[in-house]
Amino acid sequence: MSRLWLPPRRRGPLPEVLLAEDDEILSSWLTRLAALYQVRPETLLEQISVSEHSPTILDQQAIPADLERLSVTMYSSPEQIERMTFAGEPREALEFVARRFPLWTCSRCVSEFIDRGLGQVRLRTWFISVASLCKRCGGQLTPARTRASRAMRDIVADGEPYELYAVVRDRLASAFENRRPVGAVTRAMRALAAPVPTDARVRYIARKRGRMPIGPDRTPPLLWQLAGTRQLRQLMHGYRYWRPPDARPYAAWPLTGQIAATVGLTVLTAAGMAMWGLLADLGLVDHGDLLVVKDILTPDQ
Repeated sequence: MSRLWLPPRRRGPLPEVLLAEDDEILSSWLTRLAALYQVRPETLLEQISVSEHSPTILDQQAIPADLERLSVTMYSSPEQIERMTFAGEPREALEFVARRFPLWTCSRCVSEFIDRGLGQVRLRTWFISVASLCKRCGGQLTPARTRASRAMRDIVADGEPYELYAVVRDRLASAFENRRPVGAVTRAMRALAAPVPTDARVRYIARKRGRMPIGPDRTPPLLWQLAGTRQLRQLMHGYRYWRPPDARPYAAWPLTGQIAATVGLTVLTAAGMAMWGLLADLGLVDHGDLLVVKDILTPDQ
């Protein structure tokens, strides 16, 4: 697209700036503003001399200098701009944040935006995998993509695993919003999803301490060995229905995988020190993670 619609490169605010919606994510606001000037968002960011030209990267990695430049350009403050992003969140917390596309939608807000001609608006809360309520209107969030797998229908119909998942998700959402350390949770999630390591020395140490599960060298994820997840195993017909790709963050796991991991997290917490000792021996969690996870999952008094 042509750049003739933009003012020349200069320091100072743009001639016209759209108002941001409550809880709107920065990339959404920038995209709408770029559409006002009939340019691509990358072109807009280049014109206002921001070092990072990708709006989605700014959502997660905005540096102070860019926040300052955006605040001047868009009649805001650096603090307000930063609150529209996930900048400053610990790396472990970003495991719960989608990179490009929202995971949830709020039907109430979507209907309002469409009626106002703002169908492009995306809210920050929609990108948090453990969010349950819309921060803007308080409505219930629903998955952005329809998942019609048999396992998913069975889990929702059964009720109990899905309800437990909702409770755990609320606890994690509260910890995330309050910037509490969630690294122990992400390590536990990955430990549950990972096959038992085959490193000979690690296995020898765990076996000598009586903590190695019985099975072949390549056993299924530890979640599938927990007695408390038997019902979930029956509904999902095997861990292949939800096992996440290697090195993917929790936000990118299939919804069935997220349900399995959160249900397994409560079972793992109740399993006591022996199971956590096994995970620590295998190098999957750190010593002391059990106390952190229990504290996060315990309801506020």
